[in-house]
Amino acid sequence: MKSVITLFFTLLFLAITTTTIYADNATQCQNYKDALALQQSFDAINPNAPCPVNNQVACLGSHGGVTLKCSENVWSQQPCNTGLICYALPLEFSRGTSIVCAAAKC
Repeated sequence: MKSVITLFFTLLFLAITTTTIYADNATQCQNYKDALALQQSFDAINPNAPCPVNNQVACLGSHGGVTLKCSENVWSQQPCNTGLICYALPLEFSRGTSIVCAAAKC
């Protein structure tokens, strides 16, 4: 009997810890819209001009391979690894976006 109870709680623990909960459809849709608008806004960034928000992260151009980070009103540039492009991507599990270097799919 003890082994059955142990097995039950082991399976219950695995079910709870491996379940992935995605954000609801409305949140995912808004995240997609926000990521698209953010991606389009990258074209307006001048990396030689002062940056407005400390710790802001962006991409250099809408299809560039360089990430930008604002520190003390100055953009610092960090190239993505070879073959990767900087993107604004929607989060899947919560509200928001993320700036990442990822492989181009198209």
